[in-house]
Amino acid sequence: MTKQSLAESLIVSGAGPLIADAMGRSFATLRLSVTDRCNFACVYCAGDSPFKADSRPFRSAEEIFSSAMPLIEIAGIKKIRITGGEPTLHPGLVDLVALFGKAGLNSIHLTTNGWNLRELVLPLRDAGLTSLNVSLDAAGEEGFRRMARRGGFAGVLHGIDVARALLPVKINCTLVRGQNENEILPVFKLARSLGVTVRYLELMAMGPLRKDARSLLVKEQTILDAIATEESFTPVPTEKSSTAHYFRLTDGYMFGVIANESMPFCSDCNRLRMDARGNIYGCISDARGININGLQKSELENALRTALSRKQPVRFVGSEKSMQELGG
Repeated sequence: MTKQSLAESLIVSGAGPLIADAMGRSFATLRLSVTDRCNFACVYCAGDSPFKADSRPFRSAEEIFSSAMPLIEIAGIKKIRITGGEPTLHPGLVDLVALFGKAGLNSIHLTTNGWNLRELVLPLRDAGLTSLNVSLDAAGEEGFRRMARRGGFAGVLHGIDVARALLPVKINCTLVRGQNENEILPVFKLARSLGVTVRYLELMAMGPLRKDARSLLVKEQTILDAIATEESFTPVPTEKSSTAHYFRLTDGYMFGVIANESMPFCSDCNRLRMDARGNIYGCISDARGININGLQKSELENALRTALSRKQPVRFVGSEKSMQELGG
């Protein structure tokens, strides 16, 4: 049986508000992109032929909220992660978080490049944000500029320092062979000094690096070997549907690895994505978005079933879309 026919054979069924497939997977997390614009041009996302962001006006906080809430209610989603592009570029971000908070959601998270954290983290916290992931691929200005293709390391670091006093913060470090594999230990030491968990991400075969991802991959074992040259650690049991494997040092500090290639986690994936224009995706391996704007409840249920049926059974197989376009 081919991968495609196997995926299509996983018939989905609805039982009340819960939509599940034959592997027992359902949607519990919504990764909600509020914009595909970004003020960085990271090598793994923009590449040499970057995705051209939408120049149309931002969808308002109210419009995004109105699109997302029916999905949340029908699918029984418990957690929202707001993404981009760079979500802090959206002028209604604080208002959107407040709308979700007032709707009774108490698990609202944000992934950001950290550029605007200094100004926004307090109002975001007060609006109901519960945690932050900050992308940081180097521990100094030179490496930062090489990865983000702009300066600003000190400002992002200041933002992390301000944020960690207000909210739980994790650092996400995406590794690209030939670019920043020498940053494994420096980023580890920086995150540890801040008391912030760092998670290293294996490169995903997406967008401009889709065809080259395997040759540019820094695998989990390479990451662990680098840290083991200076530290002793033990694995922590992985929670169901978690994307990361965590490891604990003898002093209690923890770090993680999101090893989508070395240790694929598709078999219990519970994530639904919505891009900045209202298209939903059940799997980032499948670039066919389903536009839900204007759909009624029964049509939304069918859209969710279709999205769920497109999940890969075992591992991510790549996508021509970048995370900037799809929603990170």
